[in-house]
Amino acid sequence: MFSAPLQEFKPFDFYHFTILAFALAFGIERVYLLAYKKYPTVDWRIVAGTVGLTFLSVHMIFGNFIDDPAVQERRIKSRSLRRPVAELVAFLEKNNGTFPGPRTVGPGAGEIHGFVPLNMYIYFNQHNNHPATRFSEKKVLLEILSKETDPAVFYQMAKGIHFGPVDRFVLFKRGEEDNLYSAHVHIDDFPRGAKDEWIDFDAAVFADETYATKVFENDGFIVFDLK
Repeated sequence: MFSAPLQEFKPFDFYHFTILAFALAFGIERVYLLAYKKYPTVDWRIVAGTVGLTFLSVHMIFGNFIDDPAVQERRIKSRSLRRPVAELVAFLEKNNGTFPGPRTVGPGAGEIHGFVPLNMYIYFNQHNNHPATRFSEKKVLLEILSKETDPAVFYQMAKGIHFGPVDRFVLFKRGEEDNLYSAHVHIDDFPRGAKDEWIDFDAAVFADETYATKVFENDGFIVFDLK
């Protein structure tokens, strides 16, 4: 059941405020009951109410957090899709084949997973991968694959790759001026937290239509299906 990672973006976008509110309420209730049990003569309701109000005040209608222009701008952006992503999502919704769909190396754009269930070869966020997904091994294999520049050899490696074969590449046009298409991965970097890395593929490996077909392209992304 853990061979595929949890795709967290859709539930997180919709439910994170609700989950945090329930968690905070539960925590205050536990503290209130423990305090009341230990000191039953003290009226802890006022204390619990004051603590709860203190925690929530910065998020209320008159709180300073929600009035911060940077926060407001970020909230607007987080609730809207960038145009290249929206176009890519529309394409994938119509061209994902029958379940589970083509095994895909994705660009690492988290918003996509909130709208389209993809059969991912590797899910870009290491922290959300169960060990059974073999994230590190797959990442190394993709890095080896990315070093290849011959279309025929690249095709054979992609189709014969361990945990594969790979059928589709959905990539960022990040280094197009250098003839590179890229996949982003977000990896753990303990104890500093996490860091971003890029796996760059030479555009030449997709140039021979004997092995790959370009099926979509816009300002931000390009999609190739291997034959």
